[in-house]
Parts: sequence; structure tokens; C-alpha cells
Amino acid sequence: MVDYDKAAKIFYSPLDGAMFGLLLIAAAHPRIGWMPVEPPPQRLALAEWIMDHPADWNAASVIAGQALDLPIRERFALWRAAHEAGERLAPYRPNADVATLRAGLFHWHEMSPADRHMLLDLAVPLLHDEGMFRLMAKPLWDLTHDIALLRRAQPHNLESLTMLESLAVTNGRFSDYRQLRGEAARARASAFEARKRKASPGEILASLPPTLRTSDIPLVKSALVELARRPIEALPGVSGDGPIDFAVRQNLQPLDGLIDLARQAGTASDPNRARLALQLGNPELAASIELTSLTLDPHAWIRYRVERALFEAKRGDARGAEMQLSRAAAGSATVPIDVLAFAASIATNQHAEAAVERYRTELAARFGGRIAPEAWLGLCEKDICYSAKADVWAGDRRTLTITIETVQSDEVPPYVEIFSDDALLAEGPVLGRTGFALALTPGLHRIEIRVANPTTRNLMHRRVKVSEATF
Repeated sequence: MVDYDKAAKIFYSPLDGAMFGLLLIAAAHPRIGWMPVEPPPQRLALAEWIMDHPADWNAASVIAGQALDLPIRERFALWRAAHEAGERLAPYRPNADVATLRAGLFHWHEMSPADRHMLLDLAVPLLHDEGMFRLMAKPLWDLTHDIALLRRAQPHNLESLTMLESLAVTNGRFSDYRQLRGEAARARASAFEARKRKASPGEILASLPPTLRTSDIPLVKSALVELARRPIEALPGVSGDGPIDFAVRQNLQPLDGLIDLARQAGTASDPNRARLALQLGNPELAASIELTSLTLDPHAWIRYRVERALFEAKRGDARGAEMQLSRAAAGSATVPIDVLAFAASIATNQHAEAAVERYRTELAARFGGRIAPEAWLGLCEKDICYSAKADVWAGDRRTLTITIETVQSDEVPPYVEIFSDDALLAEGPVLGRTGFALALTPGLHRIEIRVANPTTRNLMHRRVKVSEATF
């Protein structure tokens, strides 16, 4: 049996002195190149080469990358020895262990526990690099299922956190997912603050997450302040619908920097552009957008019309408010819940107690009990694949219980997040048939159910359905 440790010591003892001498010579003569001549690729020739050039760390790395594929009994010992040679000859070169690691990962299932431990020790420093993490994180997860290792080794930027967040929720690591979700939100805010002064207005808007929640309000406010300092002039390829809808619904300020989104057709949907103009106190621009719009679906304009009705009521135009409410209800077999809720708000502003009570009674009768299945929008046929939304009215009974059941999944259950007016109120895995209780304040609320892991590891759609939703 060959004692490889003893052989290595015998080999490297004289080599250390020789390498130090070479270092002094190179320091005295800068024209001497550091990179070795490219060794020949043939395996036998490579063995002969390294016998003649024992200080060639590049050749040692090549051997480390090829050793485990050689048809010899001592291939693992050769792999270890080649790796050790490369490390001793050039310990500070970047990505020194890539060849060793790549070869070891391809032969992971043949590795001893000690060799696997060594490989993971080699992987951690490499994963600090953004590009290496992007390439290696998923293969390492497939081999180890060690999310703690990946979280420890990641470069801690938004991309790596988002990648790990998706990896965790897809594979049922829900506690890690919740933590990573918060870390990603903080990283997004930190990255925005660091570069907002240099970012163009279009880049500022594009940096906002595609789905905005109340937890994103500080980020959106910061973006609005920055945009007010240097307003948007053009946004090629960037949609302003999400930020406009969120800012108007949450009554965020300042909106002055978004004025050109209202003025320029194509930057957002016409109803949202009109809503923005109204929020900016420019009803004439809102009316102009409405009159020239090619969006003919009356349902697309409901939220604008009820907001316009409230705008008219606040400035004392009761007739204008009633006309907008009437137009919002036009074309619908039943008066939309938005219209009734805003009508109650308008009546309150006008101190019409009898009208308020009438509206509230109708809202409670029609929308305050069980939520009908057809009230949910965004379904895949009758199921939820990604998300579904419904407007509800909370009266005296303010606890909404939503029962969700699994329709299609793998061994990892669907994980749902339930929002009310963009605020996360309940979340958790759907284990067969699961109930979620939401405590709501009186009034109108937009409920959204989102499947956080919509696809399985085999890219099959997970599906859930709302079997019951009652107050």
C-alpha cells in the first residue's frame, strides 16, 4: 500500500526551496512569465509533462479534473494528490479549486463522506462569487438538499436571495422561504437606495417588484420622491400599471414625478392613466384620456368611475358623482361591489345617513356572507394556478374564513399567501383541506390568494381551489 502523505512530503520538501528560488528570480526579472506553457492534452503526454515540469500547477489542475474518469484503481488517490499539488504550488490563484470541484460533483455518489465534506469546503468560497453561485447553486442543491449551506455561502445580493427563495418554496422549505422573502425585500430596498441617484427614471420604475405589497410601501415612497426630483420623460418597454394602481390604491405621495405616465399613451392602460390624472388633481386630463381611449370594456373603467364619483362628491358635485356611479354600474346585471361601497362613502361625505344605511344593508345582504365562486377573478377554469382576487364587504362580522383544498400537486404541498388590500394576513401550506381566518376591518376589501410555489420541481402546475369563503 502506497503511503501518499509520506510520498507527498518527500516530493514537496525540496520543491518548496526550489519554488522560493524561482520566486526571487522572477521578482528580479519582471519579463519572466508566470503562466506555464500549455501542457499537451493527451493523458500519457500529460503524465510525462508533469514528470518533467513538477512545478506546473496548471497541469496539476488538469489532472485533478480528469483523474476520476481514468480507468485506474487509484483514481481517487490521484485526484486528491493532484488537487493538493495545485493548492501547494499556487495557493492564491482565483478559482483554484474549480477543476477539482467539478470532477468531484460529477462523481458525488461515489465519494466517501470525507471527500464529500472536502468538496463542500471547496465550494463555499467559490459560491461567494455571483457568477459561480448562479451556475452551482441548483446542482449543489440537487446533490445535497442543504439549503443552510447555500444560504451561508451565497453572495448575499438580490439575485442570489431571489434564487434561494424560489428554491426553498418549490422544495417545501417553507421556514427558509419566509426568512429569505424578508431578506430579499431588504436587499431590494438597500440596492435601490445605493443606486437611486444614478439610476434613470425608467430604471427606477423598473426596479420595483412586479407585485407590490404593503411591505413595499417604503420602497415605493422612496421611488416616488426620487421621481418627483427628476420626472419620467420616456419609458420604452416599461409598464407603469403596477406602480400607478398600487400608489393610487394606497394613497401614496408624491405622484408629481409620474405625470408623464398620464400624459403619454402606451405607458400604462388608459383607465390607470385616467386614475393617475385624477389623483394628481387634473380631472380635465382624466376626462380627455377617457374620451380618446380605445378601451371599450366597461368593466375596465369601473374603478376609475367610482374614484371619479368620490372625487366629484368631495368637491360638492352630487349630480356628477351620481352620474359616474350610474356609468360604473351600466352593463352589469348586478351593481358591482365597488360601486356600492363607494356610494356608501359618498353618502357619508354628504351626511346622508339614510342613504348610508341603505347601501350598507345592501352590501351586507349581497356581499357580507358567503363569497360566491364566480366572484373570484384570475382562475384557471375553476382552480387557482397562480392567484385569484375577489372584493368583499366586511360589516359587523369581521372574520373571513377561507377554506382551500389541494387539487393538484406533488409531495410538496402548495403554499398560499392571502392578502387583504395588499397586506399579508395569512399564509401556510395547503394540506388537503385547510382553513385560513382573516381579521378584517369594516368596509370594502380586496382579497387576493397567491400560490407561492405555482410549479412543481417537474414543472407541473400546482392547483388549489376555494371550497368555501364565509364570514
